[in-house]
Amino acid sequence: MFPLLPASPRTIDVFRSTFAGIGREQPIAVLFADLRAFTHLADNRLPFDVLFILDQYFEAMGRAIERSGGYVDKFLGDGVMALFGLDTDIATGFRQALSAAVAMVRSVEELNGVLSHDLFGPLRMGIGIHAGPVFVGELGYGRAPRTAAVGNPVNFASRFEALTKEYGSQIVLSEEVASLAAMELSLCEARQTHVRGVTATPVARSRAGAVDPSRGG
Repeated sequence: MFPLLPASPRTIDVFRSTFAGIGREQPIAVLFADLRAFTHLADNRLPFDVLFILDQYFEAMGRAIERSGGYVDKFLGDGVMALFGLDTDIATGFRQALSAAVAMVRSVEELNGVLSHDLFGPLRMGIGIHAGPVFVGELGYGRAPRTAAVGNPVNFASRFEALTKEYGSQIVLSEEVASLAAMELSLCEARQTHVRGVTATPVARSRAGAVDPSRGG
């Protein structure tokens, strides 16, 4: 006998046991988040102090994502990538991604209060969200395989995160996500954007403040 699942399986455990080494294509929501001015944050600090701040940040982001029904795909330096809708319908995945984004922004605000004596200035972040069909499967080598998503929606979500700097907003998301998640689009500014190497030009929606999915705005 060989156990196929742990006693208390998570969504990702089921996914890995079913699709390990195979993968599948499915529509999901992808979220990218990044701390702003991280170089300034790390300047003139001991490495241990920087790691302490990052550890607090990553823990807060991971909790916000998982409590909203998402899966932390990876941490990238001071950024994070998360997937939503792996085990739900795509509309639910959209709403989960928006809920996570709001929770992440609020968590950073709470961290600013807790770490006020350790920071030169408040932590700020940018979040990009897009959705669409991606290939999700196990990638890696040797003892370090991981679940990963590959496809244009990932590239667009990353691009939207970078646009938060240009737009001066905390969250930038595609019009498709905003519409299918039943957001009030009149509250958001719309702009067309372009991702190098991709012919499509999706419409990005942004607001200066955080959106609230529970109120449709």
